[in-house]
Amino acid sequence: MSAPNLPGEEPGERGVRIAQFAILGVFTAFALSVVLWVGHLISVSWKLDDTFSGSLAISIVAVPLFLTILTLVHYVFWGLYRNREEAPHAHGGAQPQGDGDEA
Repeated sequence: MSAPNLPGEEPGERGVRIAQFAILGVFTAFALSVVLWVGHLISVSWKLDDTFSGSLAISIVAVPLFLTILTLVHYVFWGLYRNREEAPHAHGGAQPQGDGDEA
């Protein structure tokens, strides 16, 4: 038995919504695993008395980059997800009407 669609949602949109959440979850898991992997690299180089230059160079670039991309992806996704109720014309509803000054 499948869950019902959200109010005002067309039947095909439920699958799209599930796919969007899946993509968001996979990317979140990927970005967080990269951050954990870089932390592991630094801890291993510390335990082995290895040079930090390689691990620190990777971490200085990779961690802020992936966290920034992760933040942007979440911001865009949730912004689009929240604003879809405010734009009925985007889903085949009535087009916005002009102010009546057209000739």
